[in-house]
Amino acid sequence: MEEKKVAVIANFNCTFGDEATPMLSHFDDIIWPALKKSSENDDETLLLKNNGKKTKYFLENIELVKNEKDDFVLRGILVKSTKLEVKSKYTDTGLVQSDEEYPSAPYSIFLISLINHRMILVKNQKGSPTVSNFAHTIEKSLKRYIKYENKKKDKENKLPTPTVNVVPIPYKNKVVEEIRNANKVMQVTFRVYPTNKDISLNPALETFRAVLENAGSNTGNINMNSPKKLDSVADYVVESRGTAETTIKIEDKFGNRKKLTDKDFTEEFYINIDDAQSPNYVGERISLYANNKTEFNEASESHIEEYTSKKTLLEKIFKLNKGDEK
Repeated sequence: MEEKKVAVIANFNCTFGDEATPMLSHFDDIIWPALKKSSENDDETLLLKNNGKKTKYFLENIELVKNEKDDFVLRGILVKSTKLEVKSKYTDTGLVQSDEEYPSAPYSIFLISLINHRMILVKNQKGSPTVSNFAHTIEKSLKRYIKYENKKKDKENKLPTPTVNVVPIPYKNKVVEEIRNANKVMQVTFRVYPTNKDISLNPALETFRAVLENAGSNTGNINMNSPKKLDSVADYVVESRGTAETTIKIEDKFGNRKKLTDKDFTEEFYINIDDAQSPNYVGERISLYANNKTEFNEASESHIEEYTSKKTLLEKIFKLNKGDEK
């Protein structure tokens, strides 16, 4: 039976080292083996430890697949393993106290297009992992793998450190809705970081990114204090297209100060999915949906050039690990 699942489109930014090398440059020696090992739990040293916490996140079913356009997509599942506490229940006799715990594992399915690094995350249920949970888990998995591998390498051949930023794609109607409900916008901040050949539609961000590069810096902030032209602010946020983290500090109509972030500016969509179907069927259904969304398919010339240069390598990995499915 089909159910409506919540979906979010985001920009998956992952670069390596001080030179901010794009993700695909290290797909074969870091991204693919790190995520595969993390998902297969085939090395105890690479597991994401629970550290005594009741909730932990881990990866499952990491696959390199081809979509209906014959382009490569990284697909997988992010699982949230937790325990639900029940401190009270309502029975025929009324409200009664209890002290029970039940294991629960809500999950989210994700697809990352290797052409433009856009991703879609689909939550299976309430409480499923978020884009933020995904970013944290991926970065932790990559760093753990790199640390493990670098113990076996000499100084000249060590793997570089990853920088992971996953930002939901902003939509103007959401930005406008949030800031127009404010009594006052106090500050707008764009945190700029290295991207995977992404180019935003905002010239100021690209100019600032070039300034950072010339200064030998990977990150920096652009601040706008007490802006009055809110439509222009909304345009700037939307034009960033997930290539910068946006924070807007506001004062609401009741005088309370709040901080709005990227998750407040994106839209959630709904996909009809039948959980009883196979993972491949579900993945293909999500892929079909994503490929009908403009936000998922936007790609720069640099994106396409980088992807084309790595396509032979991706084909080799695909055949070695899955066989030629065509």
